[in-house]
Amino acid sequence: MVTVEATGSLRAVVPPGTSVANVETVGRAIEHLSLPSDVGVAMLVNGRVANWNTELQDGDVITLLPAICGGSGSPLGSDTAPAPHFVLAPISMRYTK
Repeated sequence: MVTVEATGSLRAVVPPGTSVANVETVGRAIEHLSLPSDVGVAMLVNGRVANWNTELQDGDVITLLPAICGGSGSPLGSDTAPAPHFVLAPISMRYTK
């Protein structure tokens, strides 16, 4: 059994106490959820960055973070360095069977 926790706007579709059984990867676990196919999401397993192919063990905790964007054009007020961007593709584009 794997526990799935969601943050931010994803809490509306992944209620507290959500768990999935008999899944071998993060991608397979997410297939069991009713997430919209156009939502961007970052994934952690036991607090570490994960991807669709990250293998799971019984008792693991998957944390889903919704994609967010915005901010100034440069980090920490620097006028010369471009801001780093973290781009997340929609769920339907990142996982293929």
